[in-house]
Amino acid sequence: MSILKKYSLGICLLLGTLTCYSVNSIAGRYELIDGKKYEICRDLVENLNKHPEWPPLACEFKVDTKDKKFSMPQWVNLKPLDHMDLIENIIKEHNMPHQYIKNPGDYVAKRREKAWHDAENNVRAWAENGESRLYRAVFDVNHDGKQDVVYRYLSRSCDPHHDADFEVSGLPMIYVADKDGQLPDLSFGAINSPPRDVFLYQGRAYLTWWLGDSKQGTANIGVYETSSPIQAGQYSDINVCTLKYFSGENK
Repeated sequence: MSILKKYSLGICLLLGTLTCYSVNSIAGRYELIDGKKYEICRDLVENLNKHPEWPPLACEFKVDTKDKKFSMPQWVNLKPLDHMDLIENIIKEHNMPHQYIKNPGDYVAKRREKAWHDAENNVRAWAENGESRLYRAVFDVNHDGKQDVVYRYLSRSCDPHHDADFEVSGLPMIYVADKDGQLPDLSFGAINSPPRDVFLYQGRAYLTWWLGDSKQGTANIGVYETSSPIQAGQYSDINVCTLKYFSGENK
């Protein structure tokens, strides 16, 4: 009998059939697809599979920090309403990196302004009702020995069981700021853009990206680290591992 089935059976015996069905419907496991030669990838799968009770990690990534190889950045909670200028920069950078602006009135600049114009009312409403969250941490995100100012912004609540609906989900936005801690560090445009989350393995930062639909059996977690500058001081990212997620519903 698999660990997952033993776990579900134990819950059934303790809590009854109805609750058992509910827990089993969200229980899942991860399988390593790419990166089997890397210790981090093998350790990560083992770490996550200790917790079949966790919902899909589509909204927020986490690890079991009882395993001392793994940790999370020391995020400090900030009040979103006190940092709307910063959030404006994050929204703009997430839509289109600042590095692509050639002049103040070009297409990229206008697209960034429109992104904030379209989002501002909702962003403020989510901040006012306590739905959004903003965090700040300082750590070396690109492995160059220097500490970076990193923000983590979640615009609204997110349902991990509707991971295919990225348009309405409050997926994390990782944002590396400049030395003043507000404007984007232009070296990290490729990292600031897509929805990402971050964890640490033996003190080294890795980015994660959830792709696909867990209900359709197509959900993967990509694990990335920042690469050396690719051009003009621009940092990109390289894939280290790919983990496939199997939900309890697909067992």
